[in-house]
Formats: sequence, C-alpha cells, structure tokens
Amino acid sequence: MQSRNLRGHCRAAGPAHTNRAVLHKPPPWNGFPGNPEWFLNPPPGVLSWTPRNLGNTAAMTALLITLASLLPVSGQFPESGTGMGGPVAWVDATQYEFFRVKLPENPSPALCAAAEAFADYWGRVTGKPLSGKAVEGDLIYVRFGAALATEDLLDPALLSGLPDNGFVVRTHSPAEKFARKGATRQLLFAAPSDEAVLEGVRTFFHEVFETRWVEPGLTVVRPAAMRMPQVDIVRRPAFAFREVGLCALWKEGVEEYRRGAHLTGPAPVLPPGEDWFDAWNTPDGAAGTADVEPVVFGSEAAVERIAGELAALVAGPPEGGDATAAARRAAAEWPPASNQWSLNALSWLRPELDDAARELNQREGSPAACVLRTANGVAAALRARFPDRPPRVHVLLPPFLRRPPAALRAEEGVVVQLSNADADFSLPAGSPRDPANRAFGEDVRGWTRTGAEVWALDHLCNGRDPALPFPCLEALADSVFFYVQSGVRGVCYAGAPAQDPGTVDLAALRMYLAAGLLWDPDAIVENMTAEFLRLYYGGAADAVREYLDLTARQRQTGGRRIALNDDGGWLDRAALAPVAARLERDAAAAPDPAVRARAEALARAVRRLSETGTAP
Repeated sequence: MQSRNLRGHCRAAGPAHTNRAVLHKPPPWNGFPGNPEWFLNPPPGVLSWTPRNLGNTAAMTALLITLASLLPVSGQFPESGTGMGGPVAWVDATQYEFFRVKLPENPSPALCAAAEAFADYWGRVTGKPLSGKAVEGDLIYVRFGAALATEDLLDPALLSGLPDNGFVVRTHSPAEKFARKGATRQLLFAAPSDEAVLEGVRTFFHEVFETRWVEPGLTVVRPAAMRMPQVDIVRRPAFAFREVGLCALWKEGVEEYRRGAHLTGPAPVLPPGEDWFDAWNTPDGAAGTADVEPVVFGSEAAVERIAGELAALVAGPPEGGDATAAARRAAAEWPPASNQWSLNALSWLRPELDDAARELNQREGSPAACVLRTANGVAAALRARFPDRPPRVHVLLPPFLRRPPAALRAEEGVVVQLSNADADFSLPAGSPRDPANRAFGEDVRGWTRTGAEVWALDHLCNGRDPALPFPCLEALADSVFFYVQSGVRGVCYAGAPAQDPGTVDLAALRMYLAAGLLWDPDAIVENMTAEFLRLYYGGAADAVREYLDLTARQRQTGGRRIALNDDGGWLDRAALAPVAARLERDAAAAPDPAVRARAEALARAVRRLSETGTAP
C-alpha cells in the first residue's frame, strides 16, 4: 500500500489545524545523518531514500526539509550543549522514582482520573512508583490542571488561546539561581478543561515513551529509556468528536483503548436513525402505524411537538423512572452524556412533508430546508427553556437529503451530520474525480456556510460483506485532511454488519489508522501502517503488506469504483493464493502465540477469498 499523504508532514501550517509536539530527545540511532549507515537504516519516522528518490526534485526537497528538521539549532536545548553527542536529557533513569503528583485543592474527578492514569502508565514504563523518595530539593513535581499552571511555568495567553479540548504538556527546569533557593523541576499538564488533561497524559506516554494502544486488549508498553527528554507539547485537536464504530466489535479492553486512541467517550455509540427520513425518498412515502405520530417538518406544530418531547427527556432523571422514557433518553442523547439530542432518534414520531414544506424546499433548492427550519426552532425553544446549559440539536442527513439550503441559516446549537454512503471509497472524501464524492464535498462546504456545526458519517469497510477487501485506506489521510480544511468538527466512522472483528477485513488496522488520523491529521499513514503491522503481526508483517499492496493494485488496474456495497468483483482471486501461502508460512514461524493466532486468522480469510470469493 502506497502512502498518499506525504504532504501531510507539513499540514500543521494550515489555518484549521495547528499542533506542536517538540521532544528534545537525543537521537536513538547511531550517528549523525552524515553517517552512511543512517541512510541505510533511518530512524523511525524518517523516510527511506534511494538514488531514484534523490534524482527527483520534489523528493530531494522533502529530504532536505527532513534533514534540516534534525539538525541541532543553537539554543534549542536549554539545559545542554548541542554537540554531536546530542543534548543532555531532562532527567535520567536514576531520577524516575523522584516524581511526585501534585493536584490542586479539591480536584475534579477528571483531574483525579488524569493523575491515576499517569501513575499507572508511569509504573508500567519505568518500573518505579510515584513515591517521591528524594529530599525536597530533588523532587520532580507532576502538576495537573490549569490552577497549578503558574506564570513561570506557562504563559496564560497560551492556555486561554486553546480550545476546550486543547492542552499543554511541558517540562520546566528552574534557572540556577532559583534552583539554589530550592526551586525544583516540574512536569505540567494543563488545559482549559480538566477533561482535556487526561488527553494530555495519554499523549505524553505516546510521544515520550512510545506507548501504543494497538487494539482493545493490546497495549504495547515499552520500558523507559535511560533518559527522558524535555517536552513541549501543545495540542489543538482538529475535531471535537471522534468515533470509529468498528470498536463496538471488541468486548474487552475497550475503554483503555478508546482513551489511548483519543476516541470520544468510554464506549462506542453510533448515530441513531440513519433511515429515519427514508420514506421521503420513495414516490408515495411510507404508510404510518397507529403508534407512530406524524409531524410535518417545517411547521410550528412540529417545532412545538419535538421541542416538548426533547425538553421532557432533558429534564428527566438520567437513571430510573419510567422505562420507556429512560430508553428514549438513552437513544436520543447522542453522543451519550453530551447534552446533544438527535432528531433522528425520535422513532415514535414520523417525519412528514406538506405543501408548505415542499414549497420551502423548492425555494431554498434543498430537500432539507424544512429539516433545518425545524431544527432551528427546536434549538431556540430548548435554549429558552434551559438557558444555563442549552441543549444542542443534532440531525443526520442521508445522501438524498444532503444538499444545503441557499439562504436559510442555522441557529446556534444546531449540528448537521452528513453521510457519504454514496461515495467511491477508493477516493478521498470531496474528490472531484467522482460525482458523488464531489457532491459530498460541495454539501459539506455549503452546510458550513449556513453556520451549522458540521459532522461527517464516513465508512471504513464493506457494508455488504465486511470480510471482503475494501481498499479505502490509501484515501483515508486525504479524507481526514478534507474534513479539517472544510471546517468539519466531528467525524464518525460507521461500524460493520458483523459480530466480531475477525469477520471484518483488517478491522484492527482500519480502526488504528482512522483513530490515529482523527487525533493527528498530520500523521503519516505509511509510518502508522508499518508500525501497526510490526506490532500486530510480527514476522508476518511483510506478508500482510503484500496482501494490502496486491488488493490496492488490483483495484487500480480494474479502475473499479468502490461503493459501500461493493461485490468484490474486481478481485483476481487466483493471485491471492500465493499471498495466503506466504501468510500461512510466516504465521507458523511466529514464536509469539498471540501474533501467530492473528496471522493465522488473516491467512485463513485470504485463503478462503482465493478459493471461494468469500471469507469466514
């Protein structure tokens, strides 16, 4: 599989997404880039180069940029010289047991959870508890929360300029004159909201100690190096909501994985009511039932009825009470515990159109104009009813309803989620090379102009048979980049019609890449893929890579459009047999039983594909 987001290495300069993660870390490889061995075995995250690469102007430019980023800069490492041996680390392994947690008075549950997570992973990577055995002058304090971010540690303007889900992780060493007076080193985790501090803790262990959350139940914790570098991480997450529905297929280890992968909430919950408006897409609509009340969208009556239903759910007790109301509340508040309420979840109501609604839609050039008018009215009514904590109103629009209105604008608190279920998934979202992708891009930008907060519902696997190869991964990074640049604030990748991850083609890899890019759109897919294959499949990683490359080439050769319900007719099944054989050999040679089991499962699936055209 070829990487298509090399330019993502420089995306942080874009206006919509700015992160900084600086680790003043001594090079983990042997030698400076002047050493020929460096080019033969470059460090992780640095591209490999060949004479063919170097004969290409663009490639040579990228190489020079890469090398320049690795050269020491005068003053870059405040506590050390910048000689050829690299900078002196912030602390060494003999000081790992000197760390001590510091929380503000009466810390929130979120800050307590962040401190507990830090203590857990610190013990796992260093083998040392946070005992703080040193004398007071040698202690290294780990501070949690904005209340402990004093001006000598952090510029208040930086913290106030972050979004609620942004955070700062920073090491601080006092000047010598203050150290002589007893000032100590500090490791700071600060954010505008306490909930974001926990994201900072996970990012710290990912960036500094290379902890990896590979799949639910599989967290790779590497022992700490002999030296810990200085750290300066500033994150402004591109998306307020991040979900990968495939996570629902796992039963154990889900919450830890989701925290490490920075997915929203402790459990996966997909948007409700994808088919709620489907009756509008048929010539005569659908017949109603006695227990489902019709509501005419775009009318004052619909606003009053829906706002009343949602107000009762918002004001009701979160647990207990009437069982029907509790079930409706659980379905309608999406995402859970977000105070965002989805119109699509009102399954006891049936959306209908009348002549006035059709006239409004025609005037606005949008089949969803009456939907937006209703959502606006409901949001305004709920805002008046609950001024201290106004609920948000969510609506999910399928492809046939996506086109935005020409003049109607969204009210505050309206979230419009758009599905790209009609896309060619071999191409990025918004790509002009396919009419449906191009229309989706135009719709996303159009709804952003209405003032609505726009979310996307995207897809990672075959909706007809998730065991079939679904070559969308090459387009994944460019799709996420499109969302960032278009102002999309939430992205949900749909789940799969399956009962467990073993029946979805490369489910863990798909989830790993999607979650990683939603958190860091500047990540390089090629590097992420190589890392995952090594951690997950061990010695069989090259065989899995061959399978990925083969299916991508076959799709490209046939020029086939990859629809959500693709039948896999573009596959050359005979060509899969040698790949299956290689997977079987490499799996048998794997010394780790868990790695062997994972490689054997994929080998069986590819063998079945080669013989019958389906997978187990």
